[in-house]
Amino acid sequence: MQRKKASYPKGWLAFLLARLQTFRSNEVLEQLEPEKMMKKKNKDPRGVLVDAYWVAEEEAEQYIAQREELARAALAFFSTYCHSVSRDWAGSEDGEAVVGYTQAGEIRSLVHLDGLGIQMMTESRDLQEFHDALLYHNCISRQEYDRLVALKAQSDHAS
Repeated sequence: MQRKKASYPKGWLAFLLARLQTFRSNEVLEQLEPEKMMKKKNKDPRGVLVDAYWVAEEEAEQYIAQREELARAALAFFSTYCHSVSRDWAGSEDGEAVVGYTQAGEIRSLVHLDGLGIQMMTESRDLQEFHDALLYHNCISRQEYDRLVALKAQSDHAS
């Protein structure tokens, strides 16, 4: 049995050589790397999911840094007048929050680690204004805050 000679369309060799020349370019080779192809293919048009919130990909790094700064600042401030403070509710529908609790375990203060919380922090001119914003956010007056600080000091001293 004799093999039939394959017939190719006219100009196929020139086409094939041109394609091979193109693939020698580093730019094209980078596009063919499976990892990079998968990253491009799997990009979500909504951006990056950070906890419960979608953030534009180009803003994600800054958003995460500001979110962590908000968490540190809120943890430190809530610790001045709450019996215990923690980061809670990660992955929930409303997203993670810094929550301050009373000695009885009831919520005294909270701030969600979301765009609004970040905006509250970044728009404050200084730390005092940010603390005032957190108090206002939690319906606590400056006088009530002073009372809670004194109660916490008394509680800490008794322990």
